[in-house]
Amino acid sequence: MKQIKFFFFLIVSNMLLYSANPGGVSGVQLWLRADKGVSGSLVSQWSDQSGNGWDAKQSDSTYQPSLETNKANFNPALYFTDHYLDVPYHQELNGENLSVFTVVLSDGGRGYRSPWTTRDDPPGRRTTAGHILYLEDRGAYSYWNGVLTESWKQLDTSTAPSGNYEILTTKSATHTANSSIDKAIYYQGSQIGTATNVHFSPNSSKPFRVGKGATEDTSKYPHGRYPWHGYITETIVYDKALNDTDRNRVESYLALKYGITLTQSQDYRGCDGSVIWSASSNSGYGNDIAGVSLDTGGSCSEFDQRVSKSINSDAIITMATNSDFSSANPSSRPPLSASSGSFIIWSNDDGDATWDSNGAPRGGKILDRKWKVQKSGSPNNINIQVDVDDSDFDIDSFNGPLYLVHGSDLSKAIPLKMQNDGSGKWHIENINFADGDLFSFVVEVPEMNITKSSCVVDDPVNNTTNPKRIPGSTIRYAIEVTNSGYGNADNVIVTDKLNDYFDSSTIKAPRIAQDKCDCTNPTNTASNGSNGSGDGENPVKIDFATVSANSVECGYFEVELK
Repeated sequence: MKQIKFFFFLIVSNMLLYSANPGGVSGVQLWLRADKGVSGSLVSQWSDQSGNGWDAKQSDSTYQPSLETNKANFNPALYFTDHYLDVPYHQELNGENLSVFTVVLSDGGRGYRSPWTTRDDPPGRRTTAGHILYLEDRGAYSYWNGVLTESWKQLDTSTAPSGNYEILTTKSATHTANSSIDKAIYYQGSQIGTATNVHFSPNSSKPFRVGKGATEDTSKYPHGRYPWHGYITETIVYDKALNDTDRNRVESYLALKYGITLTQSQDYRGCDGSVIWSASSNSGYGNDIAGVSLDTGGSCSEFDQRVSKSINSDAIITMATNSDFSSANPSSRPPLSASSGSFIIWSNDDGDATWDSNGAPRGGKILDRKWKVQKSGSPNNINIQVDVDDSDFDIDSFNGPLYLVHGSDLSKAIPLKMQNDGSGKWHIENINFADGDLFSFVVEVPEMNITKSSCVVDDPVNNTTNPKRIPGSTIRYAIEVTNSGYGNADNVIVTDKLNDYFDSSTIKAPRIAQDKCDCTNPTNTASNGSNGSGDGENPVKIDFATVSANSVECGYFEVELK
């Protein structure tokens, strides 16, 4: 009985240890990710995270790729030129029904280049078998499959590398058992090519190779051919043709992790399959999508992105769970939430890098580009950094501080002053977004302060010589308005409602002085503005019109005490 209990415990422990799945989609057969299972600057082993233990290995240091940290949205990546790693042959990685996801960046090379293959093409024989993803010498991606009695079959596309990180997905599904397949290739989540009823033969002996497109070793090419030139961050293999929803779940995980924008209109999904960023709800805001997240536990992705920025060239927003906006995505940062399934995802409307007074809080100018936030679960408040001097989206110059505004109506939002980090970067901490909030940035915001003082200028006993505050005395009020900000304050009207201790009929219409208040001796006064009140009107309205930046103005009025 003890042995049975112990055996059961081992099974349960093993299930718990390897319960994670990319995007929460079960059945993963191979999962290579640069942020886990890799050690050392030269990679001799890339440990499989699927639970199968099918590790990718390379014993020859000459052909070991290098591990580089903080290369893909604060995550690490492996760098390949003439390097490769092999996963020993497994039927599950070579069948008719296969879905393969890889995140790559091509930065050069010549001829055919391949980030992965299951190729079997024996030297000297016109027999082919397996699958290959190629970047062809003509400069576009293609998906090849082998047929024992024929040359390689291929699926050409017109899509070329972007020069940035890309999600490339291939899918094959049985068309007629053991004779043909239907296949497709996807780029950033959208299908870029498909073929049906293609003859196919599975590789039956060669390894699954990462970093090169050929597994046969010849005297001319003792270490294979068609090397990938660039970065690979993640490679995921399923022994089934995933449906569109499950494919979208895996691609959503990869897109948010690496700051990649899926081609629109596509939703983003969490590991439970729920929509965490809706293309329809965010219509018009489908650019530079990025997010921070906690989506772990159970069968989830072990997805814990604590700092993020879209990899697109004109992206200028970084969000993080602390005030570190530059170092890699380590566990030392605080998590986004105490609860899994929490996301803050942002995207923008592709507006310009100019300032406009239309739609801005009063007295300010707002950036033409606006962002929108979709929030899921229970994330903590977040910290934000903006780069106003980004070389690909250089915001028009401005004087003074920068302010963040967020809410459903930015023209009515309260500007929040940001901190200048230098080198064109500004940040603000502890922002609590609501789901659906817009946000942008404001300059030339006035900072207003109003003070009120009074003095007795006349009374029926002492007249103007040392007058006292007694019934019948005249009280003069001074309303001082200070704008210590960098922007003019327009349409400034101050209202003061007097109580019954005063004889409202004796109110003398306010006058304005462009100077600090001197209650006993106001100078340089002018008439109240057109929107101000006149004699005998209560409440008293003082129309300052425009109070210039870094200026002080004073309004005076008089009234008799009952």
